[in-house]
Amino acid sequence: MQPNAPMTRAENDFWASADPKSRLFNWKFPDDPHARVFLSETVNSGTEPVTYVSHDVEDGAWQFLGDSMSDGGGPVISCLHHPIDRDPSLVELADLPLGWYAERGRVGEPWTRKKHSRDDASELTILSIGEISRHHSILRQKNGELSREPKRRTRK
Repeated sequence: MQPNAPMTRAENDFWASADPKSRLFNWKFPDDPHARVFLSETVNSGTEPVTYVSHDVEDGAWQFLGDSMSDGGGPVISCLHHPIDRDPSLVELADLPLGWYAERGRVGEPWTRKKHSRDDASELTILSIGEISRHHSILRQKNGELSREPKRRTRK
């Protein structure tokens, strides 16, 4: 370190990880806080909370989506810590295994975790991230339970 020289991101992260007031102090995720993740446009803008999280088996990518998934806009690339900074309850999903997803009706409700089905996995490999988001339908309340009704796509 040079006197009066600006600190690098790595140096800032190092010191932040030792500061109990920092979001990096007790980082739970196995991925780096600056790892690339995908957000729906509505989650990124703050107009919707995260209600669906996927930890993709193909590439280890994380997706943080709201109720409207990606309707009205494409995916937004962000650092992993940004959605967690806005909603600390996402830390509960730090141990979500590869190939699993979690969903909830609204902030404050418990997460329901499920493994992606084999059919989902084979379809997901041929879809773009926007199509993946649309494939996972909007969360609905039915009889007081959380359910997903996947959209079926027709292929040409």
